[in-house]
Amino acid sequence: MNRAHEKGSSSLKSQVAIAAIKGTHSIAEIARKHKVSENDVMLWQRHLLKGASQAFAPQKNHPIKKPIKHESGKRSGYPNAAGFSARRLHSLTQNVVYWARILEVLYNQKFVAGMRPMRTAISNWRILTLLHKLGPLTVGEIAESTHIDRTVVCRLLDRMTKQGLIARKLRTDDRRVSETRITPKGRKVFHKMKPIREKVYLHATDGIDAKDLEFACYVITKMIDNLGGNELLFRMR
Repeated sequence: MNRAHEKGSSSLKSQVAIAAIKGTHSIAEIARKHKVSENDVMLWQRHLLKGASQAFAPQKNHPIKKPIKHESGKRSGYPNAAGFSARRLHSLTQNVVYWARILEVLYNQKFVAGMRPMRTAISNWRILTLLHKLGPLTVGEIAESTHIDRTVVCRLLDRMTKQGLIARKLRTDDRRVSETRITPKGRKVFHKMKPIREKVYLHATDGIDAKDLEFACYVITKMIDNLGGNELLFRMR
C-alpha cells in the first residue's frame, strides 16, 4: 500500500470507520471500495469507537476489546460503541442519555434568552416548527410528533389559538376531528425564532468537526432505533 493510503486523510478515515460501524457491508467490501487494507478499516473503526467511548464516559477510559473471531478464523470487526458503555450505565454521569438531557436544557435556555424581550415557550417553537414543515395536523399527530402528552397539547393549542399563532378547524370529512394550522402571525413568529435557534446551534457546535457531529448523530439515532423509535421520531425527515 502506498504512503498516502497508509496515512489516510481524516475524511477518509472517518468515512471508512463509519461504514464499518454501520455494518451494511463487510470489512473486505469496504476495503476494496476505498482502496485501503482490511487492517486499516478495522484500525480506523477502532479509533473512532474509542473516541466515542471516551466522549460518552470522560471520567474513565477502558481498553478496546479485541476483534471477534468467527469459526472460520477471520476477524469480523470490533464491537459497537454501545458495548463499551453498557457496563458503565450504573453511573449517572457516564450515561449518554444523561448528557443529552443536559445539552437539551442548556440549548433551550440559550434559545429563550436569545429571544428576549419576547417571551418564548419551547413548546410553541416545537409546535410552530411542526406545522410550518408538515402543514395542518390533528391533536394526536402533534402530540405524537412533539412527544408532549395529549392533554397538555390541548391546553397549549388553546393558548396558542388565543395568541393568534394557530387556527383550528373541523375536518370536512369527519366533524369529530379538528386540524390545526399555522397562521400568518404564527409563521412570522416562527421566522423570528428560526435564526436564533440556528445561532445557538452554531454556538453549541463551535470547534466541533462536521464528521464528529455526523458520528454523534449516528450514535444517538442508532440508540433510538434500538428502542424502536425510528419510525415515530423521524416522521419529519
